Amino acid sequence: MAKLSAEQKSEIATLRERGWSYERIANKFKVTPTTAHYHCLMLGAVSPRTRAVTDRGPMVMVRKDGKVQRRFTDEEDAELQRRRAANETIASISKAMKRAPTSVRMRIAHLELREEGYARA
Repeated sequence: MAKLSAEQKSEIATLRERGWSYERIANKFKVTPTTAHYHCLMLGAVSPRTRAVTDRGPMVMVRKDGKVQRRFTDEEDAELQRRRAANETIASISKAMKRAPTSVRMRIAHLELREEGYARA
């Protein structure tokens, strides 16, 4: 897989906003659905069919590879938003919250979309 250009990322976002699935976008650009999801999330692209989901599911999950994933709690979300409002860096937030920088970055993007009424909890 080659690195996506800014134009390709923009087109991915446009297609998602037109209602394309992550799988369909991934096939067009020869990337994984996860990659398509990531770029849509980072650009705030939401499908017109997306609706808010209130059930967050289990707080701890074990992936197929055995890695444990912890969901952010409401308290962690509040702390994350407070730290972002104070202009702390992703690196300092991730260190203070004992979370991976990518997890923090993705959660911030989810919270921003949630504020707009689009993202899942």
